[in-house]
Amino acid sequence: MSNYPRDEFDRVPESSARQGVHRARLEPPKSGGLALLITVGAIVLLIGAAAYFLFPSLGGSGDTEPAATETSQQAEADSAEDPAGDGQSADTAEATDASEEAVDNDAATTAAAEPTSGSASPTPSPETAAVDKSTGVVVLNATGVPGLAGNVTNRLSTDGWVVTFTGNWNGQAQPSSVIFYNGEEQLANAEALAAQLGIGRLVDTSALGQPLTVVLGPGFQ
Repeated sequence: MSNYPRDEFDRVPESSARQGVHRARLEPPKSGGLALLITVGAIVLLIGAAAYFLFPSLGGSGDTEPAATETSQQAEADSAEDPAGDGQSADTAEATDASEEAVDNDAATTAAAEPTSGSASPTPSPETAAVDKSTGVVVLNATGVPGLAGNVTNRLSTDGWVVTFTGNWNGQAQPSSVIFYNGEEQLANAEALAAQLGIGRLVDTSALGQPLTVVLGPGFQ
């Protein structure tokens, strides 16, 4: 028992349901809503996990077949457009044919240019065939050394040349020995004389009126 004196608040019937303002009615906790939320959340997580693992594989297998069909159709279209039938385009086939034709033409040209085995020997060069030692040769001495023109005449006559005149040079002084020839038809004869006598100068002129004229200049041996 309390030692405090009783007041008006202590005079409450025992069966009265009235409570004081300072007391709260005790009510049982409502746990049913929280359990429902937890259950729904777990179901949602399970559905998401199943969709993550199952749907990508199903989608991938579904995309493979259309892609393969499209590739097959594209290959059939390319084959229909390609008349060569070996996977090459028409331009590539034409370029290949042109290259093969060019190679065949080159081979034919090379074969035509090469001499056939057992054929006749080549004809002599025009220079060798055109040398005519019966053509008249004039020998003139421009050195002042007596008898030089005669010695050269003997050498040429021994070799088969026909010397028509031997004497001294009365024209313009020459810096060295020279062979005058009259026209291109005498060029081969002039070259043959130059090789035999060791003369390096050849002059084409008709002023002397002779087919071949040898002028022995300074230093001639």
